[in-house]
Amino acid sequence: MSDDIDKGKGSGLLDGMSERRGLNLLRRAVGEGWDMPANVRNEAPAFLEGVMRSSSDDRARLKAVEILRQMAKDNVEAAVALDRVNRLEAGDATENAAVTVRFVNRINGEQGERRTQD
Repeated sequence: MSDDIDKGKGSGLLDGMSERRGLNLLRRAVGEGWDMPANVRNEAPAFLEGVMRSSSDDRARLKAVEILRQMAKDNVEAAVALDRVNRLEAGDATENAAVTVRFVNRINGEQGERRTQD
């Protein structure tokens, strides 16, 4: 892998790396949850978009889309986890399972509200 870093044109790991090798590296990094350096994490979407737009290999284009989808999913999951931590630190519920039900009794016209908690 140090050869890939030395071959790079810029500071990014993916610069100068072959399409196939870059896709395989990103697939493993994203799939296995590696802690990627910020420059690689920032460079990866542009690399994957380039593969999607210019590759003549359908498999490579599909792999690039799958990696981008997984990266987006990981970002959403991280945002949800951060929201839970912030709620927990603020003393709020981390899961909102309370439901308020408004009802009207059709027999006697009585109206009410009932709050349930799971």
